[in-house]
Amino acid sequence: MNVSWELTARAFFDQLSSRDRNAIEQSLVRLANNWEQLQRTHLQKLSGLSSKHGHSLLQLRDEPDLRVPLYRVGERIVVVDIVRHSQIERL
Repeated sequence: MNVSWELTARAFFDQLSSRDRNAIEQSLVRLANNWEQLQRTHLQKLSGLSSKHGHSLLQLRDEPDLRVPLYRVGERIVVVDIVRHSQIERL
């Protein structure tokens, strides 16, 4: 399975520390290689949210504070954004 990035996700990813970038990359590789096994344990459905193409958004929790909204289309995982949980809580 391939992983692709939307522009917003890539821009935020590029601003992260190398430690956080490595952690996210490793999590996405594990997810891509073991989707069926990890989907239930590592992803949370974001109720009421969907991609611009109507695909249900899922959230990968990486590190204590980072969340990675994504969706799957066929054999491709699309990373929509990367957000800090602490930012969400402030809203």
